Amino acid sequence: MDLSVVIITYNSSKYISECLRSVVLELGDRKAELVLIDNKSDDNSLEIIRKFSESELPENISVRITANNLNSGYAPANNQGMKNSSGNCLLLLHPDVNLRQNSLKVMLDTLNEEPSLGMVAPQFLFPDGSIQPSCRRFPNYLSVIYEALGLTMLFSKSRTFNAWKMGDFDHASRREVDQPMSACVLLKREVLNQVGLMDEQFVMFFNDVDWCKRIKGAGWKIMFNPDATVEHVLGGSVKFVRSRMILRSHAGFYLYFQKHFRKPSQRIMNQIMGLILFLTVLPRIILNKFITLLRVG
Repeated sequence: MDLSVVIITYNSSKYISECLRSVVLELGDRKAELVLIDNKSDDNSLEIIRKFSESELPENISVRITANNLNSGYAPANNQGMKNSSGNCLLLLHPDVNLRQNSLKVMLDTLNEEPSLGMVAPQFLFPDGSIQPSCRRFPNYLSVIYEALGLTMLFSKSRTFNAWKMGDFDHASRREVDQPMSACVLLKREVLNQVGLMDEQFVMFFNDVDWCKRIKGAGWKIMFNPDATVEHVLGGSVKFVRSRMILRSHAGFYLYFQKHFRKPSQRIMNQIMGLILFLTVLPRIILNKFITLLRVG
């Protein structure tokens, strides 16, 4: 098997058909498999992917569909999909992402350029065609402080104050990166065999940050190539539960520090960062609800 495409659906009925069609179009006559995990959707996502697999898949593409009895979270479901896959390469894809022409070929060609390349990510575009920032550096203590003080918003293009979110990068040139958005990444099976699956203590957020940290720590390179482009409806599966996602994101941030900043001298700083994250959760949730009300109004 050349390639396994792993897609996790959760209330994704609005996007999944177009996503699957873009995948089939990009695969062409390549031998591949679709590994589809539905995470207990409340809508008809599961019905849509079953009908699609029965009527629109060519013979060169096999399919494995799993319907979970509960929403296990993003990391556990992705691990479930990767464990059920058999391809030499794996494409992790969100259901609100559509592959554009030749994007898959460009990513595969890039991945095969040198043995040390373990993961490739494309350029993300909003539905209107504008560039969607999708790469980040690994965070540190200053990342939390600058976020809490609002400096990342005030100086969004600054290499100093917005280093974590790579505000100084135009996302229009090829470069090695720390952590691309996991909504669409292509990796070698060798990477998975060496580094292992996502850490499931990061149920929803920071699982990809932790995973990329481990991948790079094992000596693999991660490449961003804007010659491959995808369209992404940002947050298509989680925007309906935004407040809960803010809480989980802050919790993931703290867990990341606890895991990767383990020196005795860093323990006190980890607790301080945890306190800052805790104190900023409620204001972020209130601000999000206020913005939502303004948009609705």
